[in-house]
Amino acid sequence: MPSNVSLPRALAMPTALGLVAWALFGPNRDVVRWADFPVGGPARVNGTVLQGPGWARTDLFFECVSSGELCHGWYFQPALSSAFEPSADGKVPLVIMASGLGAQIDFGMDNYAKAFAQAGLAAFLFDYRGFGSSGGSPRNLAHPGRHLADLRAALALAASEAGLAPGAGLAADAWGKADASRVALWGTSLAGGHVLALAGELGRRQSGDAGLLLGQAGPMMIRAVVAQSPHLDGRANRAKNASPPPAGRGLRGVLRLFRAALQDVARAALGLEPAYVPIVGPLGSVTNAPNHPRSFFGVLLLSAPRVSQKKKGLFLLG
Repeated sequence: MPSNVSLPRALAMPTALGLVAWALFGPNRDVVRWADFPVGGPARVNGTVLQGPGWARTDLFFECVSSGELCHGWYFQPALSSAFEPSADGKVPLVIMASGLGAQIDFGMDNYAKAFAQAGLAAFLFDYRGFGSSGGSPRNLAHPGRHLADLRAALALAASEAGLAPGAGLAADAWGKADASRVALWGTSLAGGHVLALAGELGRRQSGDAGLLLGQAGPMMIRAVVAQSPHLDGRANRAKNASPPPAGRGLRGVLRLFRAALQDVARAALGLEPAYVPIVGPLGSVTNAPNHPRSFFGVLLLSAPRVSQKKKGLFLLG
């Protein structure tokens, strides 16, 4: 070692490289899974019809991107008359529904669709790519850009019968009950922001009295937008997340989550499988969503009766 180089300076570079390597590839108890989930959730058959009191539900797969990846959805139509007056051609209003951060349509969202159908409205809800029985990978990736693209594809499907996937199993008179001139967008949590953004986008593309859907489908009129507990301001959420527990995760929690995210990014760059952290969990654990004492048990109550422990959707990309 040259006499003019001190030992601390000589060790600085290898120490820094070692810290970076540990941060990116070292053990991390906050990461609960180091491998992707299998593509697709519960087995669904295109065109399967399930009937209940006042509603009929049809499984439907549709192309969500030009590459051919398919999203899975449920189309609910009313089976009884209701307070909602059909139009002159017998059609009823349609609600397009989108789920929030890490959620799937079988986590209780279908109960809303059933209520809409029992009240005389048609409803269509679907899982984004990477969730539930939809195709696409990586699985359980919350990506607003992908979510909005899938939501546009769902709107295009609803606006044009020509957009129905081959073998969808929906007779023309069944899907035709939905009135494209009376459409409501319904989103919860993260999707509450999605539907507001999409409604604004459609409004900017108005042509005469009809909002044109990106040139992909016929005219569609958005008559209502419902944003249930919407995610609106990422900067405000970040500030709240950094506040001390239990209101937020605190600086230590932010740094732990940031490390898990860095590990996921580094693994993706090297072509490795993703790193997952829970969406919610007990207090003190590192989760994607802010940790509130009731969050963990709320998700369990919603999902436990419907899906197995393996597929409760409690995991998300870091």
